[in-house]
Amino acid sequence: MSYSSDYSVFSRTLKIPASLALIAALLLAVGRPGNATAGTITFSLGDPAFNGPVALFNVQLDFEGNSDDRIESIQLSVLGSDVNLLDDLSRFSFELDTSLPFNSWSTVGTLGISGVDLLFPLDPFNGPFVTPGMRQLGVLSVDTAGLPAGSLTNVSLVNAILPTDVGGTFDGSFTSSIVNSAAGTTSLVLEEPGGVGFAVPQSVNPVPEPASLLCFVGLAAICGGSVMQRRRSREASGGVVTQECWAQ
Repeated sequence: MSYSSDYSVFSRTLKIPASLALIAALLLAVGRPGNATAGTITFSLGDPAFNGPVALFNVQLDFEGNSDDRIESIQLSVLGSDVNLLDDLSRFSFELDTSLPFNSWSTVGTLGISGVDLLFPLDPFNGPFVTPGMRQLGVLSVDTAGLPAGSLTNVSLVNAILPTDVGGTFDGSFTSSIVNSAAGTTSLVLEEPGGVGFAVPQSVNPVPEPASLLCFVGLAAICGGSVMQRRRSREASGGVVTQECWAQ
């Protein structure tokens, strides 16, 4: 996509002010015009971990390219996920990794609003940018609260209209979108093209607290002692329970 129309796309789709959308579009456009060259950029989710009803995905980024290649912006999309998740986009959130270079990056913060977010360096001119190598991009959180326990759902970074994408400089040439680039051979790969399916976790019954457990044991002991006392009273009185015994 050309940067001249990027700001209007972000403004309409991501539901953010036009001024902020224009800044986002300019971030995608930083660099020199030219043709994309050989390289591979791979995103992967892997299997989720769970914190209660929240599924946590460690998003990995594997960038293969020349030593002077760099990723200058990332568009993250979850719009290819299961409809039972997309019905409430606020289920999705993303937190950038705290290691270099992402500790100096930020997000527009619209993943839980539109299903798409833009990741970029706080300094769009000097970076730091993403250079070739394998690193963790961040953690994608998906809250499944309210969905039937045991039901199947799916999280995906694939979408035909607003896909996961990158912009940057590759072999000295700039492209604002690897996915929509008509030139060059740099490719973007999603390791799980069908997404990652998982079962909504079962709710966990709370474990009794020690204080409440001791209270229960104490009550059981009192009731047990009372029963034994009444039994002894019956034996002593030939089966007649006296008023004194019941008072005890």
